[in-house]
Amino acid sequence: MHYSSPLLLSLLLLLLSVPAIFLLVTPRVLPPKTLPSIPDPDEADDLALFRRATISSSTALPLPLPRPHSPQKIAFLFLTNSDLSFAPLWERFFRGHRHSFNLYIHLDPNSKLNSSLLTSSFVGRFIPAKATQRGSPTLISAARRLLAAALLDDPSNAFFALVSQHCVPSARSDMSTAPSSSPTGGGGNVTRAL
Repeated sequence: MHYSSPLLLSLLLLLLSVPAIFLLVTPRVLPPKTLPSIPDPDEADDLALFRRATISSSTALPLPLPRPHSPQKIAFLFLTNSDLSFAPLWERFFRGHRHSFNLYIHLDPNSKLNSSLLTSSFVGRFIPAKATQRGSPTLISAARRLLAAALLDDPSNAFFALVSQHCVPSARSDMSTAPSSSPTGGGGNVTRAL
C-alpha cells in the first residue's frame, strides 16, 4: 500500500484539520469564562487600607537600616478558604520562635472553619476578610489586605511570605538568625527559615 493514495491523503488531511477547525470555531460557539471582578466598594476599602499601610510604613526607617530595639520579623500571610491542612506542622515550625514572626490569616467568610486554626499560634490572627474565588482578581485583593494588615500591625515585619492552606514548612526553622537584627544588617538566609 502506498501513502500517496488519494483516499489516504484525504483522510490524513481531514484528521489534521479537525483540531484547527475546533480551535477556530469553539471561541465563537462557547462564551468565554468571565471571572468576577473586585466589587467597587471592596476595591475602595482595600485602597484606603493600603494607603494607610503605605503612609505608616513610609514613616518608619528604611529597610536597609536596622530598626532600634526591634529585630526584623517574618510575616506569614495565610490566604485560605479552609482549615490549614498542615496546621500541626506549622505549630512545630513556629515553636520557640514567637519573637521572630507574625501570623496573619485571611479566611474566606463563606468558608467553614473546623478546629485546626484555633491552636495557640493561630488564635486571634485573623484579619477582616472578604469573599474570594479561585483564579480571580479577588485573590489579589485578599493578598493586598494581608500585606496591609502586616504593615500596619508591626513595623518590625520586614519579610513577607504569602502561603496557602496546603503549604508545608520545608524544614525546622532557624528563624532566630534568618532576619537579622544586627547593626550591619547581615545574618542568616531568610529562605532557610522558609
